[in-house]
Amino acid sequence: VRNPSKAQDLQAPGVELVQGDFAQPDSLAAACAGVEKALLVPLWQENMLELQANFLQAAKAAGVRHLVRISALGA
Repeated sequence: VRNPSKAQDLQAPGVELVQGDFAQPDSLAAACAGVEKALLVPLWQENMLELQANFLQAAKAAGVRHLVRISALGA
């Protein structure tokens, strides 16, 4: 999550929230640490390719083994 204080409703047993921001690549290393599987649901915005690339690079560096990306309308 970008802002943990806004994500309190997501807290549940077995759920671990970590802070990360696709626009701040340095924050993604910690967010991806220990992750084996990830789901990427991108929002459309002008720099979405850059933001997704930031996440994909961090996921690869962290050893994420399985990644699913939801496609955008018109892909």
